Amino acid sequence: MLDYSSIYAVHQLQNTTDALCADNIDYNSLKHHIKAHTTKDQATAIAIPGRPNTALKKFEDDFYAELCGQHARVGMFVASKADEIARRLRMSLFVSVLLAILIPARTPL
Repeated sequence: MLDYSSIYAVHQLQNTTDALCADNIDYNSLKHHIKAHTTKDQATAIAIPGRPNTALKKFEDDFYAELCGQHARVGMFVASKADEIARRLRMSLFVSVLLAILIPARTPL
């Protein structure tokens, strides 16, 4: 028997993730990146003591670049939303001033 609630939940998660992927950090991608380089029993060379670990250095550089790219993307999203809010506030102020000029204030009886 199908569990429609879990199918719906997966569908909602996928739709939400797709809609927001450009605006958020992709934690699943970062988690996969970390797991791929830190899971035991993988055929990876062990660094010789006293020598630089080039594989670790490459992973750290790649991971840092990925983090920077995702941080920049989120920063652009936040900046665009801040600009949108500022624009809406200016428009609200303009409309309220315009209405105050066009509609005379009523005095109480």
